[in-house]
Amino acid sequence: MPSDLPFRPYLCGYGYGGAQWSIEVMATSADDAESRLRAIGAWGRVDGERMLRISLPGPTSWWERLIVWLRGADR
Repeated sequence: MPSDLPFRPYLCGYGYGGAQWSIEVMATSADDAESRLRAIGAWGRVDGERMLRISLPGPTSWWERLIVWLRGADR
């Protein structure tokens, strides 16, 4: 279900262990976020722990080329 609309972060709240928590879901609208949250409930799984988050300023094309080059350098 590709879209030309921009993806934005939506916060989705839930209760667990007597506390309120939120997760961030990237979606094109509030309705899309709700649909994605239902899909997480039905099909979601834990893939692993995020160890690092890198925010890249501006266009990333040269970063992408660098990553591809670095991946090829270890072979």
